[in-house]
Amino acid sequence: MINNAGSIEGPNHTTADRGFGAYDECQFETVEPVSLLCGCSCLIRRDALAGRDLFISEFFAYYEDSELLQRLRGSGFQIFYCPSSKVYHKHSSTSIERSAFWTKYVNRNQIIYQYMLSPPGVREQLLHDKMMMFNHHKHFFSHKENLKTPDDNTYAGVLDDIISELPQLISKFEQGVLIRKNQLRIGVYNNFWQNLGGGEAHALSIVSELRLLSTVELISSNDFDIDYVLSYFGLSHKSVRKRIVLDMTQELTDEYDIFINSTYMSELPSLAKHSFYLVSFPSKRQRLSF
Repeated sequence: MINNAGSIEGPNHTTADRGFGAYDECQFETVEPVSLLCGCSCLIRRDALAGRDLFISEFFAYYEDSELLQRLRGSGFQIFYCPSSKVYHKHSSTSIERSAFWTKYVNRNQIIYQYMLSPPGVREQLLHDKMMMFNHHKHFFSHKENLKTPDDNTYAGVLDDIISELPQLISKFEQGVLIRKNQLRIGVYNNFWQNLGGGEAHALSIVSELRLLSTVELISSNDFDIDYVLSYFGLSHKSVRKRIVLDMTQELTDEYDIFINSTYMSELPSLAKHSFYLVSFPSKRQRLSF
């Protein structure tokens, strides 16, 4: 049974899973552009994120993938559904549909999502109308005789959270801090991690300190076994990950807040906010740009 074959947009910025609940009879076997996607299974170009976080962390769950796709499409990227990629998924197994968690985040995040996509001139009225609605529901369900079903009880139980959190999140959006980069981006470039030499030991001693600030990416144009490299030098995997690039260019360094070049004989100029170069042997013919 199909859970999602790409997501679609409805009126008033509603979203839906394409094909949800239908039996798979090969009706979605064509590569084609779609409006949105489900965050369960996707490939996204790193540079498309423009240095921002993948998802809005405050969303936590629901509408975070739709917001991301609206952001990417707004930057000129297209989204394609790939029928050959199949992932088995248990629908709502974590949050449980109609649970308090599900009810709170679906209702709250839908309003934020609609607010973000609405023209600036109508946002204030949208928020006002929604807050009036939730406050009306709160008053209505304060009378026990109006609580007819378990869903009514669940919804009534999360209204205070929704009413208090919505203005806070809207304020964050208006201040430009809701969609942001939460952590420092730190990269350490070395094309010879697999050599396990003194240069690599030196670079990893710095990595062990920098990961106290944020996750550190070990960058290389040559693939390497990160588990073996870290274990060889007695380091844990905590806050360290691998990034393989086909060609380490100056433009890639611009993604980082802190960029360290520890590659032997490299004279790659850095555009990072803070750049460091570990010199093992000074160059005799350095380029002016370096």
